[in-house]
Amino acid sequence: APAGAVSAGAQWQVDGGAFQSSGATVFSLSVGCHTVAFNSVGGWTVPGSQTVTVNANQTATVTGTYVVILQTGSLQVNLGPAGAVSAGAKWQVDGGVFQNSGATVSSLSVGSHTLAFNSVSGWTTPGSQTVTVNANQTTTATGNYVTIPETGSLQVNLAPAGAVSAGAQWQVDGG
Repeated sequence: APAGAVSAGAQWQVDGGAFQSSGATVFSLSVGCHTVAFNSVGGWTVPGSQTVTVNANQTATVTGTYVVILQTGSLQVNLGPAGAVSAGAKWQVDGGVFQNSGATVSSLSVGSHTLAFNSVSGWTTPGSQTVTVNANQTTTATGNYVTIPETGSLQVNLAPAGAVSAGAQWQVDGG
């Protein structure tokens, strides 16, 4: 068994007897077939039971290989405001496929992931975020777009030329 499974408490037994540690030998078994089973260890798959034949004056060897169970979680991201969402705001995790607001991506490995947002015309894109995904949980995150104010220009022509040369000027909204 892998060292991690052994340190987590992986053990084995013969014919339903006492559980044994990895590497232990059970003596005085009768010649013939015996069943070796393995205990459950959190975070690891249990190897299937095995039938082993014990021959006279020989030591039979059995290997039980535990496999780590990958821990995964999910990420749900809500985008706002509604105007940005209707204009096409989307999000992605770790450079993957863009998702709609409220969508959940599952089977993400436990740990840190990068959340990014697409550009939407007329809106300032939220900055990327680092989110932490926990085992068997759904992490929620929010991306808020900010509207870019619409602006225009104003050109004023002063006349006559004599007034301009005498220092005539103009201002907008007291500026």
